[in-house]
Amino acid sequence: MIASFATAMIAAWQPLGEPVFVRADRGRCTFQIQDMIMSRPADAKDWYEGISDKTQQIDIVWFSEADRRCIAKARAIVRRAGFTHIIVRNGEGLEYPSGLSRPPNPA
Repeated sequence: MIASFATAMIAAWQPLGEPVFVRADRGRCTFQIQDMIMSRPADAKDWYEGISDKTQQIDIVWFSEADRRCIAKARAIVRRAGFTHIIVRNGEGLEYPSGLSRPPNPA
């Protein structure tokens, strides 16, 4: 419990990175990267493997308790693609420079 609080406090002080928004949708995880919503983990992995600068920070952003179950999947995808600077954030109130601040609700 204390470790999770400490991790949350550290993330709050980190500058914003490149976001991947995670959402639990009808029992499946979806990943929003820029303006694309991917439901297949392989598609998200392919996207991240195509990025040459693996030193940039990736933010895994969640909004609801249900979305939290997708964090581990997103972290594994980003790690397997070669990124090491990964921050997990609750997205409430965050505004990313791309203008994307919250993924659309599933239909």
